[in-house]
Amino acid sequence: MKALLLTASLLILLGCSPDQPDCYIADATKLLDTTKIDGVTYSLVLKVSGFSDKVNFLELYKGVPEYDACGRSTLEPIYSDVVDTLKSNVVRIESDQIRFVEPSPKLPISFENLRFVK
Repeated sequence: MKALLLTASLLILLGCSPDQPDCYIADATKLLDTTKIDGVTYSLVLKVSGFSDKVNFLELYKGVPEYDACGRSTLEPIYSDVVDTLKSNVVRIESDQIRFVEPSPKLPISFENLRFVK
């Protein structure tokens, strides 16, 4: 019994390392596109959050964000919206927000093909 308790305690202590981030499930992020408008670089990022029920977020950043091991960004998004389905593969930045515009017939509508237009 003592050996079992000692083994369990050891596993718990080794599993809680201060060097490891405590993030449970990290968000998956993908940089979709960047553009420069009036000297400011904007980045469009797809963030997929959740364990079994995934939620897609489109986030707009001023600058190019970097992420830690837990998927947390070094920058705060200036705009974020939940997107279930895409109706276009082209977006425009208007007043620091994302606006979908007429889709491009050259590419299928998907997150991987989502691009900025000016």
